[in-house]
Order: sequence, then structure tokens, then C-alpha cells
Amino acid sequence: MSKKKKWLIAGAICAGVLVLAGIGAGGVYVFTHMNQIAVSSEPYAESVAVYMGGDSESGQTFSGKVEPEKQQKVYIDSEKGSIKKTYVKEGDQVKKGDKLFEYEGEDHSDEVEQANLQIEMTNLQISRLQKSITETEKQLKTAGKEEKSQLQDELDQANFDLKTSQLELKQHQKELSALTKNKGSNVITSKHDGIVQSVNQDIADGATGDQAGGPYIQIVSTGKYLVKSQINELLMDTMKKGSKVKVTLKTGGEGEWKGKVTSIGKLPAGTGEGEEESYAEEEMNPQSSNYPFTILLDSHKGLEVGYHVNIEVMSDEADAEAIKLPSDMVIQDDGEPYVWKADENQKAVKQPVEIGDTDENDMVEIKSGLTPDDYVIYPDPAVKEGKQVTVNADTE
Repeated sequence: MSKKKKWLIAGAICAGVLVLAGIGAGGVYVFTHMNQIAVSSEPYAESVAVYMGGDSESGQTFSGKVEPEKQQKVYIDSEKGSIKKTYVKEGDQVKKGDKLFEYEGEDHSDEVEQANLQIEMTNLQISRLQKSITETEKQLKTAGKEEKSQLQDELDQANFDLKTSQLELKQHQKELSALTKNKGSNVITSKHDGIVQSVNQDIADGATGDQAGGPYIQIVSTGKYLVKSQINELLMDTMKKGSKVKVTLKTGGEGEWKGKVTSIGKLPAGTGEGEEESYAEEEMNPQSSNYPFTILLDSHKGLEVGYHVNIEVMSDEADAEAIKLPSDMVIQDDGEPYVWKADENQKAVKQPVEIGDTDENDMVEIKSGLTPDDYVIYPDPAVKEGKQVTVNADTE
């Protein structure tokens, strides 16, 4: 920020020069107006609020594109056969789990019935063997020596047959599960809530060429919207995760949306088709890289997916709320800093202040002693304690 109004004195001097040069009536007016403010006996007071960052932009602007927070692209699996039925059309609202379409698939009803019969028969066999084993174990307890040997052989065989039947049961159950799963996989469902953005019937009809590899159905989320963009490496220090931004339409239409940066890529962006190029009002630098960043919008009413927008990075909240004055407005009196300000009677008074760091624009932070409602005076020789001052009516 340049030193504010250093002040209208310089303007008054320039105006005087113009008059001397014979600019004429217009110049005389400028001189007279400036003289009323800066050369009059009353010093000039400006609102502290004009020195605060407010919600101002950082000076960096980018281009971006609106995208949904979530997007589902559903492709056709040719191995599953042709499309039997499509349950949605463009513009439909869907919820997670809703049917999108179904493949013809193969008819496995006979295999399913056969598997169920085998499971039932194997269960009967297992039940019979378990009863036989229980009965044989009872007989062994009361049998004689020769009979025991024969019963033990029968028991061993029954246990072997039982284990075999149990393995067969597991195999039949696995086969049935596979058949049921294949049948269920013929129906494709939505993975999240959203709106059906497109249904490409040409793909279902066997499109060839570039279309053949595209998605059959696209669904965009109805939740929050994102803005995707890129930042040049030379500008990385102007943005960080959490930075607030203002978004406006590239078409110049009405509307303004707020958001914040949620991520900045660690790797340079590629140059593939569809990637958004954006620089802060600069042309592409072939010797520097661009990094993708994402913005989460607070709201998106009036925006549509695919809109191209301008992005303005806002000043940090801390800077926006800080009071900073040109450093030469702060006077040191034996190490005690103060500024001239206008009191409630519009008279000049010394106001002690606590100062902080001075930035690259020679603006010094005022930590305490002033509020945004105060009016400060540039310390020219005309300023004296108790002197009447002129307050800038535009910011009063």
C-alpha cells in the first residue's frame, strides 16, 4: 500500500504549478480545492479504516472451472453382455444404491436350482452319517472284542464319509454364491446421491471410435461444488491451504461466491486436454511449472458444473483486520511512538500507540492505541496540539 495522502500537500503543490503554467479555469479550481484541504490553516484528518485491508484482494487472479465435489462415471463392461434395461434418464435425481441399468446377462436359473438340490441332498447325507456315528459309538461301549474291531472300522469309515460330505456341502454353497453374485452384478447402481448428467445411448447401441471408450452414464453430486485451477510456481507464496477466495463469472454476469483453498498439489500439473490453465494475469512461463489447486465453495446457487470463473485470492484475515499506517505518520518522542489524531471536537491531539513490524510497503502495524473509527493526521509542520482539523467527509 502506498503512503496515503502524502498527502494532498503534493497534490496542492502540483495544482499550484498547473495554475502558474496557465492551465486556466480548471486548474484554478483544482488549486482552490486542494488549497482548502491541504494548504489551509486546518490540517487534514483521514479515517483509520481506509488503511485496513478489509476483504480486499491480494492482487492475484486466476481462471478456474466449476466441478462437482463428487462425480461418478459408469462404463459398460462388454463381457457382461448387452444392456437389458436402463432405469434413469438425463436430469433424474438418484440416491446411493438406486438402479442405473441392467445387463442381459446369462440365464443361470437352472444352475441355481441344481445347486440348491445338491445342497439339500448333501445336508440329508450329513444328517444320516451323524446319526450313524452316534449309534456306532454307543454300540462300541457294550460290544465284545471281535465285534468292537468291526464297529471301529465302520465308525472310521462313517467319519471319513462325514468329512467328505461336509466338504461337498461347502463346494455346493460356493457355487450357489457365485451364481447369485453374478446375477446381482448384472444390475449397476449409483455410488452416491446426485443428478444424472448424461446417458450416452450411442455407447449402449455399440458406438465405435472415440465414443466407444466413453462413459455410458455420468452422475454429478448434488452437494458442494469445487473450483479447479492451477497456480504458477512463481506465485506459490501468494496462496496457501485455507486461503479465502472470491469467485466471479468469466462472462461478466452478476453474482459473487466465496470459498477457500482446500488443497494445493505437490506435483506439477500435466498438460493433458481439459486441464485448466491459470496464471495471475501473466502469460505462461515455459521455464516454470504450474501446480493444481482446489477451492471448496461456501455455496453454489447460480453456478452450474462446467462454468468458467475468475478467482481472486483475498487478503489474509489477520491482515484484513490489522491497522497499518505509513511509517512516517508515526513519530518517536524519546522512544515513545505516537500519532496525531482528531478528537471528538475535531482538534489535533497526540495519541500514544504501540507499534509492530513494518512491511515491505513501509506500512507499520499499530497494535494498540487506535481503532477503525479514529481519524489520523499527517504530521506536517502545521499540526499543533489543539489545532482545528478538517475531517475527510467521504469516510466519516
